[in-house]
Amino acid sequence: MRVAKVIINRPAKQLHKPLSYLMPEKFGHVLPGTRVLIPLGNSREEGILIGYEELLDPPEFKLRNIVQVLDNEPWFTPEMMDTARRLNEYYLFSYGDALRLFTVNKTLKSYEAPKEEWLVVTPDFSVEQFSERKKKQRELAKYLLEVGGASKALLLAKGFSRMVIKQVSEAKGITIESRFKATKTTFDELFTAEVNIPLTDAQQAVYEPIQEAMNSHQHKTFLLHGVTGSGKTQLYLKATAKCISQDKTAIILVPEIILTDQIVRRFVETFGDEVVVFHS
Repeated sequence: MRVAKVIINRPAKQLHKPLSYLMPEKFGHVLPGTRVLIPLGNSREEGILIGYEELLDPPEFKLRNIVQVLDNEPWFTPEMMDTARRLNEYYLFSYGDALRLFTVNKTLKSYEAPKEEWLVVTPDFSVEQFSERKKKQRELAKYLLEVGGASKALLLAKGFSRMVIKQVSEAKGITIESRFKATKTTFDELFTAEVNIPLTDAQQAVYEPIQEAMNSHQHKTFLLHGVTGSGKTQLYLKATAKCISQDKTAIILVPEIILTDQIVRRFVETFGDEVVVFHS
């Protein structure tokens, strides 16, 4: 007998352990990470399917059926669920609370990730379908061929007008896709073209050993000591850009929450939707 294991989306301590339910055949194969509606006592609760268990012998008690499958596809990837499981086991942190860390509002019930429209290039797309007189359209077409696709918001930030974007979007070889935004911040600025951060001579002298360590893939610690306004943040931005160019990620820890707003703004202005903010 195959039994579904479900975590209840409630902070009650007695519900921290997974509960067992039967998955009706009419729902087909439901993947772990999907939200389901289950009966609990005299009420119904939202839960998260975390996996299945094969029972060799029938249970001593009667199992109830899952009432409804709430999602067409899982909310949580296997990587998210594995991370939540590790948090649960190592820190004695409830599985449900750990999964809620992967949602924006931590309730699961009403969150819907924001989406944006993307212009995506197909093999049929070419610059030559735009005449030489349509310089902006050709410029946008060349850019899309280079990157493969981009959001309308990003194209607007790069200086392309809505009319040019519309004309290119209607061309042969372009499809419009609705994609989830990579991140959500409180700032509207998008990244400012190329990440080219000029440094003063003093900053360059400080940055060179950092760059050397990153180029040689050596783990080293550097302490930047300077008064407010001396340009330390500029070095963090430069080092982060170098890190990203090596196909790595960077974590910036801000020591005072009062500084978070200005630091995040600087990084969003430089890296746009690549920035994700965690706090509290």
